[in-house]
Order: sequence, then C-alpha cells, then structure tokens
Amino acid sequence: MKRIGVILCGQNFSDKNEIQEAKLVLNALEKWGAAAVFLTFLQAQNDDNEGFYKGVAEDEKRGLTPLTGLTSYPLSDISEIEKFMPEALIILSAKSVPVYFKTKENSDEMPPESAGYMDLLKKIHKENITIGLVEKSAILAPLLVGGPVRVTLGNDPDSAELIEELGGEAVICPADDIVIDDEQHIMTTPGFLAGGTVEEISQGIDKLVTRILGE
Repeated sequence: MKRIGVILCGQNFSDKNEIQEAKLVLNALEKWGAAAVFLTFLQAQNDDNEGFYKGVAEDEKRGLTPLTGLTSYPLSDISEIEKFMPEALIILSAKSVPVYFKTKENSDEMPPESAGYMDLLKKIHKENITIGLVEKSAILAPLLVGGPVRVTLGNDPDSAELIEELGGEAVICPADDIVIDDEQHIMTTPGFLAGGTVEEISQGIDKLVTRILGE
C-alpha cells in the first residue's frame, strides 16, 4: 500500500469547494488502495497570524469548517513529514495558500515559519518525490522548483499571469484533466478553478491520484 502525504494549507476550509476537493482526494486514495498517512496544516497560517482572517467578517469566520471535521486521520505538523516517509505528496488549499512573494502588486516578505516549511518542501522535491497540487495550491509549484515548471490554475487569464510572474508556465486545463511536468515530478489539476461540474472535478482529481500511484 502506497503512503501518500496530504498537506492542507491552512486550518479551516473557507468554502464548500475546498471541502469537496479534499473529500474527492481522500475518496480517490481509498478507491485505489493508498493510505493517506497523515494530514497536516501549515501552522504559519493559523489564527495567530494577523493576516489570516483579514477582510473576513465575524459571521464568516464562524462558518469556516475545521479540518478535524473532515477525517479521523490525526493532524500532524508538516515538520514531522520525514518520520512518515511518504512516497508522494498531494497539496490542497484550505482557506489560504501560504505563498508570500514579491510581485508588482505584493511586496510582502515570507515569514520565517513559512520560509522553513518551503525549505522543507523544496528538499523533498529535490529527492524526486512526486508532488500533486490541487486548485490554488498550484501556485506553490514555481516556488518549490525554483525554475520553469508547467502547471495549471484552470482557464483564467489572471491566474495564468500570476503563474508566469512566479516563473512557471501556465497551461490552460479543464476540470477533468491534469497537467504533468515529468521532468520536475509535478502534477496539477485545477479543481473548481476551471468552473466544471463536480463529476468533472472528480475525474481530474482521480486522474491525478492514479498517475501519482502509477495505476
């Protein structure tokens, strides 16, 4: 049974789309006989982070769905990833993706905690472990690779511009498909960003999982 590490970027789901994507990933792993050996969140993006809920109304905060309500798997910090020895990773968005980068619209510096997590993920990537990214988490790919990488955020021109500004190559992709960069061991699927049906999104996620598992 293949061990897949599932990383959730954040502590809460902000909408039903993120919950649905996470469930589809876990269902696909179970369907193909793989074990999600742990679910982890990036603690730099927690309630103590001043900007985590910036612009979120109080009633919306109360509506956020905790990750602990999704699964019985224990939640572990990403710093413990090496003790689980996953054979591949799947990264999902939960509320936000911890990417701090300088662009023409953003001058934020990456906090030390997030920088440490990114360093760890870069190390894992250099070990040629396949990394699958769903929906918004795909913007992590250029930062992990540190160079050109083919990824998708669906079919939105603004999203494509963001990927290219980070150094990646944006690929238009429907919800039921995936984009593979074999050289970089990176796979992405757009999820709800492509505006497809739940069935189409499920097909895209299932395709990503099966390729990761080598089915």
